[in-house]
Amino acid sequence: MVKLYGIPNCDTVKKTLTYFREKNIPVSFHNFKTDGISAEKLEEWFAAAGINKVVNKNSTTYKELDESAKKALENPSTAIPVIQEHTSLVKRPVVEADGKTLLGFKKDEYDKTFL
Repeated sequence: MVKLYGIPNCDTVKKTLTYFREKNIPVSFHNFKTDGISAEKLEEWFAAAGINKVVNKNSTTYKELDESAKKALENPSTAIPVIQEHTSLVKRPVVEADGKTLLGFKKDEYDKTFL
């Protein structure tokens, strides 16, 4: 089963959910706005993709952070509480399937992984 992490009003998350629906791929959705993100899950994503790919520095949320919070996002151990407080910092969506972690929506990458 594919697990998709994101927020339901995100356009990229919507595009990803549509992709899975059109391909008849069952997906479990985790809304990290309402359900949060565990420290363990963030550590898994950091290990799989690197903190710089997990944190979306182009997001409005990132741009609105003060400099101390931005500095905290450079180190996995100090980044976790900042991300848990501001879940919109995570690059969306995060998709987990068959031991792989995919960040963002890249159709070609999804086609290689799921078809």
